[in-house]
Amino acid sequence: MVEAGEINYNYKFIDRSAINTLLKQSNGCDDIVMVKDGMITDTSYANIIVRGNDGIWYTPSGFLLRGTKREYLLNNGLIRELDITPACLKKFRELRLINTMLDIDDTDSIPISTICF
Repeated sequence: MVEAGEINYNYKFIDRSAINTLLKQSNGCDDIVMVKDGMITDTSYANIIVRGNDGIWYTPSGFLLRGTKREYLLNNGLIRELDITPACLKKFRELRLINTMLDIDDTDSIPISTICF
C-alpha cells in the first residue's frame, strides 16, 4: 500500500511515470495498492473490487481511473461503490483486480491478509 499523493490519472495516458515512481515503493511485492486522500483507489494497472462477509463485491468510490470494466459492473449491479480506507480494508474477505481485459472471475482471489499495510 502506497500513498499516491497528488497523482492525477483521470484518463489513460501514455505517460505512466508517476505510477512507475510509486511502483518503486513496492518493497518486492507484485503490485501496489494506491491510497489517495486516505482512501483506497486502484493498483498500478487495475481497479480493485473487494468482497465483504455479506458476499457482495465493492469497489472503492475513489479511483484514479474510472475504468470501463468497473463502470460496466456498476451499471449492471454486479458491484457497488463504497468508501474504503486502509483501516476498513481488513474487514473484507478478498480482493480481486478488474480492468478492460480482466473480469471478476478472471483473476485469482487475493486474501486481504497478504496485503502489506
